[in-house]
Amino acid sequence: MASNSELSSGVEDSELNLFVQVANTITDAAKEVLRKYFQKKFDIVNKENLSKPL
Repeated sequence: MASNSELSSGVEDSELNLFVQVANTITDAAKEVLRKYFQKKFDIVNKENLSKPL
């Protein structure tokens, strides 16, 4: 049986805390990028020839 400091999946609390720290770091980085574009207007361009970039 697993100890109290270990989840049933076998992940220890210290590992879980590391995952949470990484997730928070990624979230903070994404927030900085997305905040610039949140609720901004943008154009939708419909291309006839999808093989060439805009």
